[in-house]
Order: sequence, then C-alpha cells, then structure tokens
Amino acid sequence: WRRALHFTLVDTVNAFSVAAATAAPPADADAEAAMAPQTHTPQDVASLAEALRSEAASGSNAIAFGKAATGNGRGLLLGNPHFPWVGHERQYAAHVTVGDDYDMFGSLIYGLPVPLIGFNQDVAWSATYSTDNRVIIYDVTLDPNDPTRYLVDGESRAMRSVPVSVDVLQDDGTIEAREHIFWETEYGPVVTGGPLSWTKERAYTIFDANRGNLRNLDQWLDMGKSASVRELKDSMASIMGLQFSNIVAADRQGEALFANLSVAAKLPDRRLEDCITKPLGAGLLQLYSAIVADGSRSECQPLTTADAPAPGTVPASQRPFLFRDDYVIHSNDSHWAVNADPASFLTGFDRTLGEEKTPRGERFREGARLIEARLETDRFTAGDVHSMFYGATNMTGREIKAALLSHCAANETSDDVTAACAALRNWDGTAQPASRGAHLVREIMDRLPRVFRTPYILQDALWSTPFDPADPVSTPRDLIVDEPVLTAVTAAVTSMRERGIPLDGPLGDVQFFDVDGERLPAGGNPYALHLVRTTWDDTLGGYSHPVLIGDSFTHLVTFTDEGLDARFVLSYSQSTDPDSPHNDDQLPLYLSGDWIDLPFTDAEIEADPAFNSVRLQGD
Repeated sequence: WRRALHFTLVDTVNAFSVAAATAAPPADADAEAAMAPQTHTPQDVASLAEALRSEAASGSNAIAFGKAATGNGRGLLLGNPHFPWVGHERQYAAHVTVGDDYDMFGSLIYGLPVPLIGFNQDVAWSATYSTDNRVIIYDVTLDPNDPTRYLVDGESRAMRSVPVSVDVLQDDGTIEAREHIFWETEYGPVVTGGPLSWTKERAYTIFDANRGNLRNLDQWLDMGKSASVRELKDSMASIMGLQFSNIVAADRQGEALFANLSVAAKLPDRRLEDCITKPLGAGLLQLYSAIVADGSRSECQPLTTADAPAPGTVPASQRPFLFRDDYVIHSNDSHWAVNADPASFLTGFDRTLGEEKTPRGERFREGARLIEARLETDRFTAGDVHSMFYGATNMTGREIKAALLSHCAANETSDDVTAACAALRNWDGTAQPASRGAHLVREIMDRLPRVFRTPYILQDALWSTPFDPADPVSTPRDLIVDEPVLTAVTAAVTSMRERGIPLDGPLGDVQFFDVDGERLPAGGNPYALHLVRTTWDDTLGGYSHPVLIGDSFTHLVTFTDEGLDARFVLSYSQSTDPDSPHNDDQLPLYLSGDWIDLPFTDAEIEADPAFNSVRLQGD
C-alpha cells in the first residue's frame, strides 16, 4: 500500500518532498527579514516554473483503431508508453491470471501487483500522461501573532505539526533515530524553496488532489475484467482511481475510446482567474499552466461535489471522453483533439483539465497525418501500424529541411548553414538507422525555441502560417528562417563538428546500443512516434545509454475472429540484474522491430517449447 501511494504521488506532492522537509517557521533571529513584504519578480516565476518542469513526466503515445479503420472490422491498439528506462518506475511484463475472474497480459510497475496497461481477450488499452492540474499551490496569509497560524476569511487557524522519526544506519553499524517536524494546513504540507518562502507574513502550502488516492489498485484490477471499451469507461468513471493517465483503448467489437477520467483539482474557470495570485500565480499559469491561488479566501478552496471521488476533485460527469469507430490518438497534449475530425473535438471543460484550442505536439500531428492519409485509400492492419511506428517520420524535421534549402538557394549564408543545407539535401525525412543526416535534424530541433511548458511544441513566432483551431494537424506550418533558426543550425553544426560527427552520415553509425560487445544501430529520436532520447557519450563516440525516457512496454494488439494477435517488446528488457540473460535480450528485438508474438490462452502457453510450470505454496 505504501508503494501504491508512492506511485500515485510520484508527480504531485512527491515532487515537493524536499520543499516540505525543509519548511520551518521563521526564527526570531530572522524576524526583521521575515517581516519584509514579499515580492516576486519575473525571475522568481521562471525559476519556479523550471523546477516544476524538471519534475514533469515525458509522456507516451497510444493509438486505437475501430472497425471503420481496420481490415477485419475489429479493434486494433498500439500502446507505446515512455516510462523511464532506469529507476523504480521501470515497467515489466507479466500475464496475470486469477481463477476464471481475471486474465490479463500487461505492464506492471515494481511493487504493484496488477498490470496498469495491456489487454485481455476482449479489450486492449494503453495510457498517456494527462495535462490535469492535480496540484494547487496555496499562498496563505499568516496570523501576525504566530507564523504557525494562518487566516481564512479573517479567521485564525492552527497549522498541524507532524513529528516523524526515521531510523538511520550509521557508518559504525549502529542505528540512530532522527526526528523532524513537518507542518501542514488544511490544504496540505507547507513547503519552502526558491520564491516560496515561509515568512512572518505568508507561507505556501500544497493541495494534492491525489493525496490519499488508494483507489488505484482497485481501479487497475477492475479495468482488467472489462469486456469492452464501454465497460472500461464505466469502470474508470465509477472508481476514478487513475492518478495521472488518459486511457486509449480498442475492443473486439471494433470500438475505440479516449478517456481522461483521472484525478484533477476542482477549481472552476469562473473562480480560477479571480483566485490566482499576482504576479506569481498569473505568471506561472501563463508559462507552465500551474496554479498558485489565494489560500486566505474560502471561495478559492477546491470545490467538492456529491459525486466527486474525493474532496476537491473533478467528478467523472465533468471529464472528457470519446467513442469512435475510426480512431483516436493521443501523445500527451490535452484532451481537446484526439482525432483530426473537428466534430470530435472535446471542448468546454475547465482549464484544470488542460488547454483547449491550442497547438498540438509533433507526435500527435504526424500520427494523425499518417492515419488520415492511409484511410483515404485503405484500412489498417497490425503490420501497417508496426511499419508506421518504425518509419520514424519527422514532421518538424521536414519543415526544417524545406525552409533551410529554400533559404540557402536564395541567400548567401554562413559556412555552417551552407554545410547543413548540403547535408539535409539527402535526408529522407525519417529517424531510421540508415537515414543520412537524421542526427543533424535532431541537434537542430533540440535547439529551437519551444513552448516552455512542453518540450514538443515550437513557439508560435517560428511559423509564417499560424495555428488554426479548426485544423490542428496541418497548422502551424511554414518555418521562418531568421535569427532563432539560424542560431540553432549554427550551434548544431558547431557541436557536431567538435565531436567529430559527420553531418550527413547514417544515424545508426552514431546512435547505437552495446549488446554483448556488439554495437546495434538504433533508430528513433525525441520527436518521432518512435521516441528515444539517447545521451551523447564521449567515450563511445555516439548517442547511447543512458536513456532516461523512451519507448518502453510497446504492444500491438489485434482482435480477430479466432482470438488475439498480440505482439510486444520491452525495450530495456525484463531484468535489471547485469548477470541475468534477460538483462538485455529484448533490446535487439526492439531495435530490429522483431517483436515477441505472445501466446495468450492456456493451450497456446503450454504448447510453447520453453513452457515450464513452478508451483509456489505457502504455509
């Protein structure tokens, strides 16, 4: 249960753990400084936004196809989460069967007993990271007579002191008990750090909509029993235990689902504008879509409705979902657009659930473009989706190539820009291992100015054709080659030359993984559907480990008249033990695209030549 709660809070109050552990009332010796009025500069806003962004999850892709988009008229799912390759949030694969009630293959997280995503005989689903505001930072005005009391509507209320004792192993083998006092308001823990200071005048405290959310284990278990996407949606709506995930799903009947039925703080738009503080709250909302609200007024507290799963959270009746018989696609934007059809756009929801009518990220746009193009002439099979994934096409990269070649043809340019144009002429528009110049495109893209709150949307000023809410797939477009782009190109070329990287060499020559002493070429980049963010290694002379975020438990499930056709690969393999044969045995399969065909029924499993059964029996 501790692990389940820890996973629930991984991106919310856990991100403020140091800030909570260092929060203490101002000492009398600091009284003069603590009494000084607190002001916030633009630099304060930027520093807090940067700290929050450093804790943000990277994301995932998921595409569900319905009967109008598949060759056999049944459902088809590609799940492609981007969980960490290292640490305690790694995924591992397991087939969990409990009597006749539960039978599911999927991805588990260390310490949790049931799969979070995967499939059973009738329905398959994957998860993407949602844009909900689960946390509200409250600015509380303190009682002038006591910095451990705060005012709400003029009434003085006492903070709660929470003593904690922890046993610490010493170097000499002895155990020392260490004690610490945490402080809490009715909103949650008091925090300090950066521009969040605890003075005689004010303090900052965190409301976490996920705090105490142990509905998650019941949620995942119940989801695994679903027989259709309709039942899956009903399960999520009734339990509301998903702490930070959208769900994309397809079923045997050929229906596709997108649902954001996770947890969010309920601060309606009609209150949000009035309750955010200025300038810190207003600046943070604009820069990072995070909320700092006035905790001294009761009308700014999170609202609770009778049907809410927990106090201060948004109920299922006020959250977005969509059923389609063609497709839904999600790649970590908000709920607003999960299909290219404007009639499907989900609007009218509170901002705490995500922004609407704003530019979409590169992976959504490229994925929707590829899907729409194929559906004009044909339907999808699993092989088509597999090829689309490993095609690793790069929409923004193509914009860069077209704009730079046009610029070089019409203008005298620097040696660096000229060299970049020469290298990009033969680039094929993908991040496949044989793609020549794909690493130059990545280096340029890494340096282009992007929207602060997300790493996958370029700033509006870079485009000559602006974003059109009626066409989020094709707009914005037409890159403007001026100072920001030329600076990025020059810096990319300079960096690559300093490292001795040929500008027009094959990607696989410089992006690879070592498996048993053999360098295996790797495709993908941080901006394609085939997403991998490799790290430059001077010793190896290439992009390789560590991969902090990238393709992890990728699964492709087709429902057929005969049963299931399921394939998967866990990119970093099952075991973290370097001496285990399963430490890197799936990495070559991931790199080559040769995924594992999964047996699912008892007969299929027992027919496998490697089948072995071990019975564990307790006392």
